[in-house]
Amino acid sequence: MDAHEEHRTSTGLNSRKMLFWAFLGSECMFFGSLIATYLVYRGRDAVGPHPHEILNIPFTSVSAFVLLMSSLTMVLALAAVAGAIVMRGRWSEDRTADLLRRAELALSEGRLEGPRGAIALADQIARGIVDHGRFDARLRTVPPVVTAIEKTLPPVPEDGPVYCSKADLAGCAGLALGSPTRFGNVAAPLKHFIDGTSDLWLSGRLVGKPAAVFTSTASMHGGQESTLLSMMLPLLHHGMVIVGLPYTERALNATTKGGTPYGASHVSGPPGNPTLDAHERELAVALGRRLAEVAARLTGDRTA
Repeated sequence: MDAHEEHRTSTGLNSRKMLFWAFLGSECMFFGSLIATYLVYRGRDAVGPHPHEILNIPFTSVSAFVLLMSSLTMVLALAAVAGAIVMRGRWSEDRTADLLRRAELALSEGRLEGPRGAIALADQIARGIVDHGRFDARLRTVPPVVTAIEKTLPPVPEDGPVYCSKADLAGCAGLALGSPTRFGNVAAPLKHFIDGTSDLWLSGRLVGKPAAVFTSTASMHGGQESTLLSMMLPLLHHGMVIVGLPYTERALNATTKGGTPYGASHVSGPPGNPTLDAHERELAVALGRRLAEVAARLTGDRTA
């Protein structure tokens, strides 16, 4: 798991934010106790003690300033880290990869009974994002779908990538969306997550941002291209700019397994082997790098 990723407790609360507010609370308690102690002693004696009698005023002032600036630094650091995202999840969840800076998401769904190559593709796309040099890569996930007849929702996992939120999508600079095929179409958990983004569509939060797609199937003709094309449809409705793989990528002409001009892909075979071959890996990295290049250009970096 990436060092930039957030963690949640079993209650679903963001543990980093909890620690941050605990830090601020301890600061307030510390300074409050100092002030209260001084007021107590000051109230007992009308003529003292005076601050200069028990404290080195210049040194204490500098120390207080440093402590306050450390709190401010914590706030700024948290705000900077919150600006980015690449998503990945476990096999009972949806997977995502995104770019640090304004987040660039690459979301892929996978399950135990399905091809596991989607997560391997997400990792390589994230590698391509990092190789570009402008962005960092992080991982996220979305929760599985449950039916109305089930009594309880699945618990929030205590470890692993946290669930993606619509705020993550709204803050992204681009999106790489992926899913193993389900009868030639997108897997239900990912589709369910996308269907809940109508407020982002109404507000136009994703308009003009680059997007790419990737998939994994068990067989060569098990629905790779139809899955990739179906994932593009909601992205087009959101006004996103689709990024594919051009045939200037030599591996696209040489591959005998996965890899398409519509996006990166993997053929796992009937055993469900998640290991990418050299061409699949090369094309996934190229897709991540290309997504980062387009995102950089669209955000004003003409040298990308």
